[in-house]
Amino acid sequence: MNLVSVITTFKNSQETISDTINSVLNQTYKNFEFILVDDGSEDYSLKILKSFDDKRIKILEPGNIGRANALNEAIKISKGEYIAIIDADDICINNRLEKQINFCLKNNKDFVASNSILLNFQGDISGQTDFVANKLFLRKKLLEMNPFAHSSIFIKKNVLNEIGRYDNFFKKSIDFNMYLQMIIAGYELYFIEEPLIKLRVYEESWGKSDNKYSQSFFGFFGLINLYVYENYGINFMKEDLKKRDLLFKLYEKWFFKLKLYRKPESKKYLRSSHENFFKKGNIIQATSLFVRAIILYPFFWKLYKSSVFSYEFDVQKFIKYARERNQEINLFFEKLNENK
Repeated sequence: MNLVSVITTFKNSQETISDTINSVLNQTYKNFEFILVDDGSEDYSLKILKSFDDKRIKILEPGNIGRANALNEAIKISKGEYIAIIDADDICINNRLEKQINFCLKNNKDFVASNSILLNFQGDISGQTDFVANKLFLRKKLLEMNPFAHSSIFIKKNVLNEIGRYDNFFKKSIDFNMYLQMIIAGYELYFIEEPLIKLRVYEESWGKSDNKYSQSFFGFFGLINLYVYENYGINFMKEDLKKRDLLFKLYEKWFFKLKLYRKPESKKYLRSSHENFFKKGNIIQATSLFVRAIILYPFFWKLYKSSVFSYEFDVQKFIKYARERNQEINLFFEKLNENK
């Protein structure tokens, strides 16, 4: 049996970490190690973890080093041929590892993710993701910055090592940018439509509490890199760090000047308003969220079933902006155009 390394990073997860640990230890596939990395918890998370007596558990305590570095530390010491990620507030369905490793071995694939059952903080089911196992569909969702759950991924360790693991340049969207680097490296993303994890989604969770727009901010910068690679053949995130830093300074000004972040934020409030009105019957909260959506983006009705970004259009707008404001960047793209 092939060894799988299950990795969980956590910080102040005392409310949920027991459920996560139990869901891994009770897998039908038994040949795994379970690496948990404490990223500087100040609650009882670590104490709870240490109460579990299972030889498959390995605990790392590097301190507060950040999510990307915490994941990379676990990958470095992992012994498995495959890596499975599960976040400290999510839950594995009991046959998750069995299903994913069988898919990879049977089809000779390096990567697979799955749909998720959605839970609120109390653990009640609130829905399910509806990704389909279609390459064009998955790419479309990535270009819309709407990826599948990081907790559902199952990937060969050598693929992660080849692409440089998780890039700590990104403060958020580290999983999203890892998928983009996989695409750049020529790997394909495969999918199992059956939900194999339970994903907690609530107001304080990472995606919904992104009040500094970091998820959209770092995600879209990754899309700029993907566009430059696919159109000019250079992966500046890995191959030209000087240009990366120069582009990033220009990007910061452009992103917030154009208030590009208002679209995803407005869409988030719009969906929350819909949920509060139709599922919870909370008219006051629904109205408040609806008004916030309008204030952020007056054309909010265009967002509900559409992408908040136009991949090529918005990236081209940024490149035009950058070329007009920096001679070195302008010359950089002139040279790239000459070499196309």
